[in-house]
Amino acid sequence: MKTKKALRFILVFVASALILQWVLHQPIIVEPFTYFTTQCTYLLLRLFGYPVTMNYFHIIGAIDMEIIYECTGVYGIIILTSGFLASWHPWEEKLLAIAGGFGVVFVTNQVRLLSIFMISSTWPDAFEFLHSYFWQFFLIFIVCLVYYLWMQKMDMKYATTHEK
Repeated sequence: MKTKKALRFILVFVASALILQWVLHQPIIVEPFTYFTTQCTYLLLRLFGYPVTMNYFHIIGAIDMEIIYECTGVYGIIILTSGFLASWHPWEEKLLAIAGGFGVVFVTNQVRLLSIFMISSTWPDAFEFLHSYFWQFFLIFIVCLVYYLWMQKMDMKYATTHEK
């Protein structure tokens, strides 16, 4: 029974990830979502008093930071959503988790982009470390943590149905 459940999880997870990868990389989604992410980062930097301008996908201030689609948190969203979809919990729980998970990943990614810009504005040499190492790891950690906490909550909520 556990092997069947694990196999189902893996198949649904992989299928969901592949489908979401394809759907979320359509031009009708890529450009608007990248622009929206850039605009949110720009507005938050302005709110924090940074003298920046925005030129489509570029935020220009002490540094010129280009936000590309891969910098929007889309991969974290794909992985987290695939995990939720592959779980054995009810659909209404999955949909709530997807909405909440999207919010957590988006907000975490905004903190990522803001901190990269703010810190790199003062210490340009920190950009590579923050962008390629620290925040990549931290975003993966957040995705795993959100999924783990949600599964713990769901397993406690549905303990009797889960054991069958």
